[in-house]
Amino acid sequence: MAEEFINIHTHHPQGNSLNSIVNIAISKDEIPLKGPFSAGLHPWYLDAEHFPVQIKQLAFLAQRKDMLAIGECGLDKHVKVDFQLQLTAFVAQIALANSCNKPLIIHCVKAYTECVRALKEAQVPVIFHGFNKHAQLGLSLLRAGYKLSFGVYILRGTMDRLLEVTPLEQMFLETDTKLCEIEILYSYVAKLRGISVTELQQAIKQNFNAVFLLR
Repeated sequence: MAEEFINIHTHHPQGNSLNSIVNIAISKDEIPLKGPFSAGLHPWYLDAEHFPVQIKQLAFLAQRKDMLAIGECGLDKHVKVDFQLQLTAFVAQIALANSCNKPLIIHCVKAYTECVRALKEAQVPVIFHGFNKHAQLGLSLLRAGYKLSFGVYILRGTMDRLLEVTPLEQMFLETDTKLCEIEILYSYVAKLRGISVTELQQAIKQNFNAVFLLR
């Protein structure tokens, strides 16, 4: 039987695919009726007035078995949303992830120091999604025990050094908002690592099972 191409973070629903986790931003996106998904209070869409309702809605959704992760959530200094509100929402989602024993999918822009400080309270697996920063930062996150998910930016070749040394057990692949076949990313990484696509599929499937399904 052919191995699966697992996509842990996409904003484009793909039918009833069990291999792709569709990401939902509370108060922005429609909640799926079925199929694996993640949901979170994205820092872009926070506002103080609606936050109490948003976090309650997220906690209610987290009871669903097909909601596999909390997020994307995190901190973003590139947007005008009040940073203290972002931090409050982030800390609340870390606590929710701990209480429902579901992993966190992290969005972080120009706030890694604050993000990592908050994540010291996390008792669940943490995945920095769409990672496209410099290798030194990536290595520091890996040493802290976090996992990195790589998207279409790797095709530019600027992430090769980090991709070569990221332990397979800490790696995921995703398409995020891009309309790109996930198979392209698998082929790129496999060639770079000198392994077969099947070996990479098996490694990521093992990660997926351990982080999202077997907790």
